[in-house]
Amino acid sequence: MKKKEEAILFRTTVLVNEKGEVVVDHESLPNDQVLKKLGKGYHANLITTIVGHCKSKTYDFDDSLNVLLKDF
Repeated sequence: MKKKEEAILFRTTVLVNEKGEVVVDHESLPNDQVLKKLGKGYHANLITTIVGHCKSKTYDFDDSLNVLLKDF
């Protein structure tokens, strides 16, 4: 049986720090590590495309969150 590996491709964390400030952190799997592990095949391209898409959405997410917080 083949060994399965799992990795978090993209994660956004929103928290409130000790000063009461909202902190948003976006983490993603680095493309160079994906390509090193998987080569330049279909799965590597799929993963880097997904991560790139998620990264592109972070700007809208951050802006929407800032608007929400200003409304409070």
